[in-house]
Amino acid sequence: MPFTSIASHTYDIKQNKDDTNFRETILKAQLAATAEALSKVSGEVVRFLSEY
Repeated sequence: MPFTSIASHTYDIKQNKDDTNFRETILKAQLAATAEALSKVSGEVVRFLSEY
């Protein structure tokens, strides 16, 4: 049984004085966006699997 789920979200950030450089700021934003997307998609997968 095939299942597809897509999560999309715009994530705005500001560089923090604790960030070593702008690359670190970007990586933190990517990590936060990935975690949020995985959280959303995992809930959808659990819901889908509980129906079967």
